[in-house]
Amino acid sequence: DQNFEQGLCCNMVKFHGALYNDAVVNAELAQRLVSWLKKTQIRTVIAPHDSELGRRVAGAGLELVAEAFLDRRYRMGEEGALQLVHRSEDGAVFDAVEDAIRQAESIMHGYVILADGTEQGVVADTLCVHSDSDLSWPLLNMLCNPFEMLEPGTCRLVRRPVYGRQHLGVTP
Repeated sequence: DQNFEQGLCCNMVKFHGALYNDAVVNAELAQRLVSWLKKTQIRTVIAPHDSELGRRVAGAGLELVAEAFLDRRYRMGEEGALQLVHRSEDGAVFDAVEDAIRQAESIMHGYVILADGTEQGVVADTLCVHSDSDLSWPLLNMLCNPFEMLEPGTCRLVRRPVYGRQHLGVTP
């Protein structure tokens, strides 16, 4: 908080790891994070649209950049919202570029195919690929080429170290 008080701030935040996953389903945590965001004057948050955090961000008048993941499988959570299948479960992380491409195409059409094979609507302004995945670079190269051919400059790769890992985002 000291950096924020000194004006050393950012204008967009994406929470990561357990904090991200917990804020997606925990209304109290999501509200506490939104309070912190407002206190620090951060106005934009990357989070799933259909989540506690997403709803709280939008409800507070902050900008939500709705995110979906290309390299991870989804399921419906007990709360009735989309959740990522936990990495410890078989098939949670795609190991074939073709599967991630199919996921990208479905997201661009407004749905994902869940782990149980059913379709569920999804809203996404940005697509995320975890760089600890073996398919991250081949996938991003395959995706960016068609985006760039359609409209030059639309595909931006974001390479920012976060807690010792790189997270890659594709914003079409």
